[in-house]
Amino acid sequence: MKNDSPYQPILSQEISELKKSQYLTWLMLVVTIVCGVSTGLVVFLSPNLERWLKMHAPGQHMPDAFANLNGSIPVFMVMLTATSAILLWLTANQRRGLLIPLAAGPTMCFVGWWVSEDFVDPNWFHLFALTTIGMIVSCAVTLLLALVRN
Repeated sequence: MKNDSPYQPILSQEISELKKSQYLTWLMLVVTIVCGVSTGLVVFLSPNLERWLKMHAPGQHMPDAFANLNGSIPVFMVMLTATSAILLWLTANQRRGLLIPLAAGPTMCFVGWWVSEDFVDPNWFHLFALTTIGMIVSCAVTLLLALVRN
């Protein structure tokens, strides 16, 4: 017997949306785990990233191109893990409206760095420092908005 229910298309669309949401949640879980593991490696192993980049980065670089990265990369990685954890929480709870303020901070800081940077002699510390500041602000604003909207 054929099911001619008028609700069948609506139900199949809701099931499709639920599957998309579950896939996105699993994807964000994997991203958060990868960020957490890489953050742990960077924080606990404390590799000399400045020396490694000077030896392995292609092209000619000024001597100070990678200066101060050893201190800023661990903080950047911690904030990247925190941002991905908040992103996981937002996708799991289907709070898609809060994704915009979460992405706005790092995006604006990256664009500001990109517009103002002299690419003949880029200072990579500025990229990581500004993006970290953007992530700190956007995480705080997103969590505050999530608390206010509950």
